[in-house]
Amino acid sequence: MLRTLHPLPLLTLSVVIQFLAASPVPSDDVHNRTVRQQECYEDEYPHEGKCCRTCAAGTFVFAHCTMNHLRGVCNPCTPGVSYTAAPNGLESCLNCQVCKDDKVTVRSCTTTSDALCQCKPGYYCSPDEPCEVCNRCSRCRKDQRIKAMCTPTTNTVCEDTSPPDPTSPKTDLKDGHT
Repeated sequence: MLRTLHPLPLLTLSVVIQFLAASPVPSDDVHNRTVRQQECYEDEYPHEGKCCRTCAAGTFVFAHCTMNHLRGVCNPCTPGVSYTAAPNGLESCLNCQVCKDDKVTVRSCTTTSDALCQCKPGYYCSPDEPCEVCNRCSRCRKDQRIKAMCTPTTNTVCEDTSPPDPTSPKTDLKDGHT
């Protein structure tokens, strides 16, 4: 038994084949190629297909290298204003931290390290969290004594003062005898 093919599916298939054959598919399509990762040495950074040598700590890249594996032009950071702590390929230095009113400067900013701030006396911040605002140190109640003083990174630790135990032997504090 011979079957007759319906003309509509054949027409549709024919149009699809013609469309695909007419569509340009360039063999060197730049947008569809995977960009190969630039592999540079440890003391280099990638820039526009080249590997440029890093600038030293305390400096930044003013002009990138023009030839592979060379250093461009490095300019110094501004003392007390900006810094870079490590060799880098940065196009500008990082701004120095300015200590807020509730903090004091422990170490000034240099061209190779940021300023270090800590809470003023009477205030603290937990070292486990970023310190946005220093907290006022706690005061012990009248029935407590200070076990550990407040520091810039820890709050005051208080402990209860207990009345002397009447059943324990008394010690003469002058000579240590009971």
